[in-house]
Amino acid sequence: LWNTSATAPSITVNTIGWYFVDITTPCGTLRDSAYVDVVMPLPAINLGADTLYCAGQLMLNPGNFPNAKYKWSTNDTSKTISVSQTGTYYVEISNSCNIVTDTINVVVTGPPKMVLGNNVKFCGGSTLNLNAQNPGCTYSWNNGDTTQTLSVTAAGKYWVTVSNACGTLTDTIEVIVEIPLNS
Repeated sequence: LWNTSATAPSITVNTIGWYFVDITTPCGTLRDSAYVDVVMPLPAINLGADTLYCAGQLMLNPGNFPNAKYKWSTNDTSKTISVSQTGTYYVEISNSCNIVTDTINVVVTGPPKMVLGNNVKFCGGSTLNLNAQNPGCTYSWNNGDTTQTLSVTAAGKYWVTVSNACGTLTDTIEVIVEIPLNS
């Protein structure tokens, strides 16, 4: 006899809660019970777009899924993790229905750094490539170019303004053209 008044050997339930059955034989009555909980399939998760950030701690949060198990690439099993280093991070969340995963690439950067130097000499008649480096930044050269590198063929002062979420700087270099020696 089930607590639902059913008398069959098994029952189908669709409501969360405790269920018990009394099994009666000539030797006595035995009671067994079980708690039934509904587990829904996990939805797709999203740690967000790959990201650059300046410094400190970045919280990665795929969402809160009760009764699910979390496993991060860091071997952490908490619902969220805090990261402070450049790297690729992933999380696997599982329950009795399914497993979902997501990955995010995190680049920890500071403000842009000066890299051009004070001056550079190169041989006339050739091309010199100036590289502002600082990947992930935006660039604005004094000639209006917005690329990371600038090809120059003439002497003069060149400068670039480099910006990211952490700051902005302007770096200047003087290009000196040397005349080839005649042999």
